[in-house]
Amino acid sequence: MAPRYDQPERGPERLSEILAKLFVARGWGQRTARSELDEAWRLAVVSVAGEAAARRTLPGNPRRGSLEVVVDGSALLAELSGFHKEALLEALNGKLKGTRITAIKFRAGKISAGNGPADEKGGR
Repeated sequence: MAPRYDQPERGPERLSEILAKLFVARGWGQRTARSELDEAWRLAVVSVAGEAAARRTLPGNPRRGSLEVVVDGSALLAELSGFHKEALLEALNGKLKGTRITAIKFRAGKISAGNGPADEKGGR
């Protein structure tokens, strides 16, 4: 007699399965990966280009190994893409645990006050 797949297994559900469903439902895995990427990016930029540059950049979501980074200011964008791209890539991959970034693409844009640089009045 073949097993029936439409009937659930008997007995209690495993805790690992319950937690996995909970993490997927709440999106906690994505938040953890996002916070890890943000922190790794900040540390990489600080080590390569300094704290001021870290406050003026914001990483996006990695897609197919490529990370798009918004940079506040064309001079900083030219500096990062022209002089620090390879060092940033190496430093970033050294700090990330699971994700491997193969390319960084910079684009100019404004970073909102809550996520990026302090404004001229001294606030964030």
